[in-house]
Amino acid sequence: MTEKECIDSHKRLAEVGFSLGTMAGAVTYDQFFYKARAIAFTKCIKAPVLMLAMKYRTDDRKEFQGIDVSNSNITNSVQFKEIVHAIAKFEWDDFMRDIRFYLTEYPTVWVVDGDQYTAPI
Repeated sequence: MTEKECIDSHKRLAEVGFSLGTMAGAVTYDQFFYKARAIAFTKCIKAPVLMLAMKYRTDDRKEFQGIDVSNSNITNSVQFKEIVHAIAKFEWDDFMRDIRFYLTEYPTVWVVDGDQYTAPI
């Protein structure tokens, strides 16, 4: 078996994956996975895995949690980091509940071939 490539950037994820849309709204894991299976069938992906392209707020001070950071006064003091995360069904609901505290926007969900690719987290 060959070693899996670790996708560590949004750019690389866009090169090897197929976008399923954002997590905005009350979308469930099963709804995304249904779309992922349809794409996997057409693209010959044997082991579809859902991955998220996230823009993470690294400043975890309470006064910045759950607010719009597009305000220029706040943006200057908050740091951001782009991350790729493989998400499993068991963590979806918790992630959806907590997303507003850690991310600047709803992440885009991608499907990749789990036989070829992995994510750092």
